[in-house]
Amino acid sequence: MDFLRAAKASERGFMILKKHGKTLLLFACIAALELSVGIYFAWYLGYMHTDALSRVANAFYVLYSRDPHLGAIGFVWNPLPSLMELVVLLFYPLFPVLASHGLAAVIVSSLFAGASAALLYGTGKHLGLHGGISLLIALMFSLNPFMFLFGFNGLSDSPYIFFILLTVSRFCMWLKDRKAANLIVSGFALALAFWVRYEAVPLGVAMALGVLLTVLFLHRWRTSRDMNRT
Repeated sequence: MDFLRAAKASERGFMILKKHGKTLLLFACIAALELSVGIYFAWYLGYMHTDALSRVANAFYVLYSRDPHLGAIGFVWNPLPSLMELVVLLFYPLFPVLASHGLAAVIVSSLFAGASAALLYGTGKHLGLHGGISLLIALMFSLNPFMFLFGFNGLSDSPYIFFILLTVSRFCMWLKDRKAANLIVSGFALALAFWVRYEAVPLGVAMALGVLLTVLFLHRWRTSRDMNRT
C-alpha cells in the first residue's frame, strides 16, 4: 500500500511538472537572476535603498527587539512586505546578512519578480496566445531595465506589481469566461496590493466601476446577441 501511494504521488508530481514545468522554470530563472544581481548590489557593493532597509528593520523589530511583538512592525509602511520578510528573517541567526545588508527584502522582491513573469506567461497561454509569444511577452516585461530594477532592489514595487498583474489578469479571465472564481481571486489580489502600496486605491475604484459596467451592459449585450442568433 505504501508503495502504491508513493507511486501515485510521484505520478501526480510528474504530471504537475509536465503541465507547469515551463512556468516553474521561468519563475526559477527570473527569480535566480534577480536574486544574484540583488546580492551583488546589497552585499558586495553595499548599496541598499533606505526604504527597503526600513521595511526589513520593521520586520526585525517584531522578532528580535527587546520587546518582540507584532505591533513593533509600526504604522508607517503598509504591512505586507514586512510580514513576508518575517519568514525570511527567521533564519537571521544563521545568516545575519539577511538583516545587516537587507537581503531579506531582496529575496522577497526577487521571488515576486519571478512570480510576475510566470503569471504573465501562464495568463497568455490561458487566453489563447501561443506559448512562444507568451514567453516573449513575459521576458520583455521582466527584463525591461525598470522592471528588473524593482526585482532586485528590495522595495515594495515588485510584490505590488505582481498583485496588480494578478488583479487585472483574473479580471480579464472573468470577462472571458464569467467564472466567479476569477473575480474572487481578482478581489483578493487587489486587497493584497493595498496591503503593499496605497496606490492600489484608485485601481480599486476603477475595478469596481469596471465590474458594475460589465454587469449592467455586457450581460445585456450578450443576451441580445444570443437572442438574435436564435
